[in-house]
Amino acid sequence: LSGLFGCSKEDETNLPTEETEYVYVAEFLDLGDSGDVCAVKEIDGKLHIITSAVSDEIIAYNLVVLDLEDKSIHTVPLESVVGGYFTPIINDDGSIDVLEIKDEYNGGENIISQEMFFNQYAADGMLVSSEDAFDKLGLEEGFYITTFIKDSEGNYLIGNWQSPLMIYSPELVKVDEIPNTNGQLGSLCVTGSGKVVSSWWGNTGINIAVLDIAGKSLGSTIETGKSGGSATVWPGEGDFVFFMDGTSLCSCDIN
Repeated sequence: LSGLFGCSKEDETNLPTEETEYVYVAEFLDLGDSGDVCAVKEIDGKLHIITSAVSDEIIAYNLVVLDLEDKSIHTVPLESVVGGYFTPIINDDGSIDVLEIKDEYNGGENIISQEMFFNQYAADGMLVSSEDAFDKLGLEEGFYITTFIKDSEGNYLIGNWQSPLMIYSPELVKVDEIPNTNGQLGSLCVTGSGKVVSSWWGNTGINIAVLDIAGKSLGSTIETGKSGGSATVWPGEGDFVFFMDGTSLCSCDIN
């Protein structure tokens, strides 16, 4: 990362100018051959990390728990139900919710069949339950999921760049959906303060806004003015979110 930038509704150029006696130095820890990182959550001084690695067309997923104090690492394989790819959520208690999807192709790019399961894992990585997600969620085969998160009330938010955002209760009963106007609900995250935040490409670059689920609407748009990188947004502490502008990590205060 080449820099860290801040933006807010009031002043998007409000960057610190005073010199400081402190210098922040990155500390790198070797996670071994765990593979790519799919999800990360800090819980009580430990990083819970879900990783994936592909070998001979088989995807292996692991739960890696890194103790930030003593730097110890504990790795547990996550049992797959159909050998598909995972879209995971790490909960506050360390348990894990996963949508596991396996596509079968006709030799090209056309999907001829699809399996989807909703898996739940305990905090120690053991598989607790698995249900057919098409039956559970009422989705049609071929539905492509890009959004699978939980809000502060425990509701599941499921959708993609083009579909309406579907709201499911903690028991995975569909309770509502929100129109996805111009793909504005394609990338969502939940901040440390519990706000659901959306980001998308606008005319001036990456736009960010708070989603009012009950009102089915977006709040005031924050135009970041950043036009590089990705419109994907990640949660920070409090009311901060992060996004990438090319090679730089940017922060934005959505309050």
